[in-house]
Amino acid sequence: MMFGWLQGRGLARLSLLVATLAAAIPATAGESEQTSGVGPARGSSAACGDFMRMAGVQAPELAFVACKSLEIHGLPAFRAEYRVAGAQAGEVEALLTKRAQMPPLRYLCCGWESQPADPAHQSPAGSLTIGGNRFEVSMTSGETMVNRRGDWAKIPVFEVYVVRYLD
Repeated sequence: MMFGWLQGRGLARLSLLVATLAAAIPATAGESEQTSGVGPARGSSAACGDFMRMAGVQAPELAFVACKSLEIHGLPAFRAEYRVAGAQAGEVEALLTKRAQMPPLRYLCCGWESQPADPAHQSPAGSLTIGGNRFEVSMTSGETMVNRRGDWAKIPVFEVYVVRYLD
């Protein structure tokens, strides 16, 4: 038996071993939470926080939710998350298209996303620069059947993501 040496040593020691091993193995999924999101990751001196406020973006209808340290597509990143009610989403979209050059939202399949008219020549995310660091800005409604801009008030919440890749 592979763990025969553990026999008779008690469940507490086995639990401690499993917890120790689990903490030592990094997550490797496409997007996985690494920490609570309040400190640096992989040698970065930057901290996670309200990136919109740091950039001086004033939008009272845009509520900061959290900032997390994640791996996105295998790259370490900080992601600040915001929410805005559907009734105010147009104002926030206009602000982000002007301030961060984020493409306007388009309805694709099942929800609203920031998507460029010409994907070959434009990124689907906007960009903010804070303290010499580049941040990607995107906005989405999540899954919805509402496919007309005039009906955005029927969508309970839109989400805005501001991402800083660390590597």
